[in-house]
Amino acid sequence: IVNEENKYITCISISDIIDVCVPSYMKSLLNPAFLPDVDKFYENLATIQNKKVLEYMPKDYPTLHPGDSLNFAADLLEKSKRRVIPVVEDGLLLGTMSRLEILSVILSKQCEI
Repeated sequence: IVNEENKYITCISISDIIDVCVPSYMKSLLNPAFLPDVDKFYENLATIQNKKVLEYMPKDYPTLHPGDSLNFAADLLEKSKRRVIPVVEDGLLLGTMSRLEILSVILSKQCEI
């Protein structure tokens, strides 16, 4: 999410939206072997669909700086449990970094050896 001046504010992911839609009593049961009540999920999704993103965007979404190392980026992705992390410099969104991109860079460097 960027503001009118294209300054980075935060990022919101599908998991942030799912967290809002899954009832709190079910969150402790979330794992691949458990499927939450789909009707309740859709009911909650319908409740929030016309609300402003501002109400649900995380305040502490992690970011990377262009000078950060791949090791730091990989560690941040793992610790934050995010699939993508924005790369921000001087308040501007430059791009994103994912695990796949990190693996691609590492593998391409190993192929050069």
